Amino acid sequence: MPVLKRLKNLLLFCCLGSLIFLWSCEDKGVLNADKNFSRSNLQTIFSDTFSIATSTTLFDSIPTSNSNTLLIGDCADPLMGRITASTYFQVGFISPFTLNADATYDSIGLVLSYNDYWYGDTTKAVSLNVFELSQTPRPRQTVPYRGEDRVSLFTVPSGFYNTSRSQYFNSVIASKTVRFTPLRDSVYIPLPSSFGKRWFDIAKADTTQFFKSANIFVTDFFKGLRVEGTSPSGASIAGFRAGRCKIRIFYKTLVRDAREQVKFDFPIVNAALQFNNLSADRSATSISTLARRRTIPSSQTGGLTFMQSGIGVGTKIEFPSVKEFFLNRKIVLIDAILEVYPVQNTYLGNFPPPKTLALFKTDNSNVPYEPVPPFDRSNVLTANLVLDREYIVETKYSFVLTNYISSELLTTNQFITPVMISAIAPGINTEINRVAIGSRNHPISKSKLKIFYSYVPN
Repeated sequence: MPVLKRLKNLLLFCCLGSLIFLWSCEDKGVLNADKNFSRSNLQTIFSDTFSIATSTTLFDSIPTSNSNTLLIGDCADPLMGRITASTYFQVGFISPFTLNADATYDSIGLVLSYNDYWYGDTTKAVSLNVFELSQTPRPRQTVPYRGEDRVSLFTVPSGFYNTSRSQYFNSVIASKTVRFTPLRDSVYIPLPSSFGKRWFDIAKADTTQFFKSANIFVTDFFKGLRVEGTSPSGASIAGFRAGRCKIRIFYKTLVRDAREQVKFDFPIVNAALQFNNLSADRSATSISTLARRRTIPSSQTGGLTFMQSGIGVGTKIEFPSVKEFFLNRKIVLIDAILEVYPVQNTYLGNFPPPKTLALFKTDNSNVPYEPVPPFDRSNVLTANLVLDREYIVETKYSFVLTNYISSELLTTNQFITPVMISAIAPGINTEINRVAIGSRNHPISKSKLKIFYSYVPN
């Protein structure tokens, strides 16, 4: 018994010492305690029953240009609907394409080099269709919102988004049916001989500046390509490395008195004009009514909410009772952890969840407008996925919200400012990974807010 009593006294001493240290620092993110705390029987309590309200929102379009990533394909996701991806880009050259008089044309093709990313079922075939652009892609300029509307943190002054398109000729230049193999080298799509021969003959004739001036080539001769992927039942989407994709032309010429086949590459140029169009048909899903800047409560979607990169889908979380609880009592916040649980049997396999998620402030605009503290844009509050491979039940993301809630308790706002769960760069711009999150009332995968606090009993 004496040993147990000494342990209790030691624990009480440690708690009091920690609190006194925090108060002495006068950190604005920590509530000041009443003097009576130091002369009373302080008790520390843990609770994970605080109410959190979750909903799914389509907060805004996502920039996809300047990402060095091409996304192509067609995927049927049982939770998020039919996702289609097409890419737009220009090709050009660094050094002029010049030919000797003896050169003869061989063939031409489009080389798409994998970047190891995939999403969906890669065992199913995808038809790749290549189109020629009819005009140079034009980036979207940001127009200030009227009134007090928020601007999404992901908005850029000038660029292309997942909703962007550019005009192209309706006739297909070339097609090829493939099964994506992301861990291999590349996909090669042969282009028509008539297409390549025209380029070759113009370059060989040497009567224009098309193949001498890189600027004239893209402005007056060839505006670029659009590549789409289609599948009858939805297959997969793959990522390709823009810096290694090109149109490659083969021809024969004399090399050291011997006739040999050589090649000339037209790589992707103007990275700012390369972008991906990503769209979703959610008509057969629980979030079929999802609209831009609107929310769907988890109570209407079977206790689930969703987050998806590249498309602009996020999970909004509100804390309706936390501030009132702390304001009406002599209580000091010790620690706060938001645990977000992916719903069992919805992740891994063909639809892996993001490795990292982040928290952003939001409001009635339903857009992420500012990182959760710290407020440095380069230092966002994040949580990494922890996989419970043995029992599955404890797979989760954990966000430490102590500083955030402490600072919010000091404001004059009636409620804690809601937060938005989203992916972060580069994944939000280059992937379409998603996660289905269990609500507070989900029967198995219950997300929760854990709070440790201390108080003095009356």
